[in-house]
Amino acid sequence: MASDSPLRNLSVVLVEPTGPANVGLAARATKAFGLGGLRIVGRVPGGPGEASAWAARAADALAAARLFPTLDAAVADCAFRVGTASARGGLGEDVELRAPREAAAEILAAAARAPVALLFGPEANGLPTETLLRCTLVCAIPTSPDYPSLNLAQAVTAVAYELASTAAPPSPSTERADPAEAALLEERLLRLLRRVGFTDQRQQNRAAYPVRRLLARARATPRDVRLLLGVLAHLERRIGP
Repeated sequence: MASDSPLRNLSVVLVEPTGPANVGLAARATKAFGLGGLRIVGRVPGGPGEASAWAARAADALAAARLFPTLDAAVADCAFRVGTASARGGLGEDVELRAPREAAAEILAAAARAPVALLFGPEANGLPTETLLRCTLVCAIPTSPDYPSLNLAQAVTAVAYELASTAAPPSPSTERADPAEAALLEERLLRLLRRVGFTDQRQQNRAAYPVRRLLARARATPRDVRLLLGVLAHLERRIGP
């Protein structure tokens, strides 16, 4: 990620986590998606090195995690705070819940101006409603009503992915072949089919439709057309006059 990416202004805040695996995997997600860092309210759970084992090659991100005694201390520099929650019964009546994808652009716009905190946890019951009401907005990951539960690390990964995907520059459009070149390819292919006896003059029009449809679906690039024209030229030479 570019150093000036708004993702660098996003901090993942784990509130009193209890699972070392979740902490290590959250560190991996933070690093993998280019977020600014990990903050932990409370302590790193588990024995020495246990969370690091789950962090794998993101052990540096875990080692750089900042520890805070309270949530207020952890988010003191973040006026824009994003809570996360499951759509538990009745919560939607108190808090407006938005899918991470729907909220991503607003979150990134805020992060382009100042630090933003992404709040997660605790594992057992999630963030209390009182905490969510103090957030700028609250994200709920769309899940199946038959099994709406995600663990802490999964939630961090899903939210980080949506933010990174929104922040990523659009893929450059693939250049398409000139219609005249595509028409030449179609003509040469049909002519070759006729020469090898696959079609005759009477069948040529019927054969043209599937060939034209196939070339259209292929969304050929100029390079594709040049390659295929070269193949046809080689076959024509081998066949002879």
